[in-house]
Amino acid sequence: NINRYLLATSVPEKIHTIVAVSLLGDDASSWFDGAGLADSVEFPKFEEEFRKMYIPADFNRVVRSRLFELRMTSSVEVYIAEYKKLLMALLAENPLQAVRNDIEANAHIRFIDGCPKALQEILEALLISKDLSIYELFLAAEKFDRIYHFRPDTSKTSTKNTISTHSSVVANQLQSLPQAATPMEIDNLKMEINALRKENNRLKYQGRGRQQNSNDGLKPLTASERQWLRDNNGCFKCREVGHHQRECSKGKPPTRPAKLNNLSVDEDSSPDSGKVPSNQE
Repeated sequence: NINRYLLATSVPEKIHTIVAVSLLGDDASSWFDGAGLADSVEFPKFEEEFRKMYIPADFNRVVRSRLFELRMTSSVEVYIAEYKKLLMALLAENPLQAVRNDIEANAHIRFIDGCPKALQEILEALLISKDLSIYELFLAAEKFDRIYHFRPDTSKTSTKNTISTHSSVVANQLQSLPQAATPMEIDNLKMEINALRKENNRLKYQGRGRQQNSNDGLKPLTASERQWLRDNNGCFKCREVGHHQRECSKGKPPTRPAKLNNLSVDEDSSPDSGKVPSNQE
């Protein structure tokens, strides 16, 4: 940032150091006074000493480690701000484009890993359907958080969630929707999330053998899950929205033509044939 300022303001090179020192905070300014450096020291020398003091040799490793370990502990807004700060610091120390591309590619995975489980599934499904930059992913997380007001996960279980667990988390969060959200905004995002969840589930289970029972592997519904499904026109059997259990076609065999009055009608027992069904002869 200091380099950009010096270039933008056309500061003469011979006073780069003294101008840079005047822009430092109190702590850094005290360091300069105690380092024994003269005001006239050449700027490259000042920059080298400054980096030794405030940017350790293993800076990249430390920042990468912090990014990997970072988790949401208060709010989505605070988590994104901290993640951005670490990501920008890492990118600033790696000017090579190939390295920057690698950092940004891995940033998606690390960011999602630190989100609450319910938000993880939404963002993972979103990335399947859309090619988003890390900054667009931040915006998407903020958009969904304005509606669902996500809270930090308290358990240390695996990030892999079942559909049942996901429904429970979303159901609990729906009870604390912020008052500022409009009904239309809520409905639109519910539809978007349901569509993303269906697509995610379809791809997740694609290639597996047909299940003998569509309820295999699903845990019993809790009271809050049942209430959420009732409120959202959901099915207790397949856990999807848009139909009730009595209308669910999951696991049902193909329908066959019904027999009327248990009559077995031959081709020749039409009214024009003069014949009657065998049980009426």
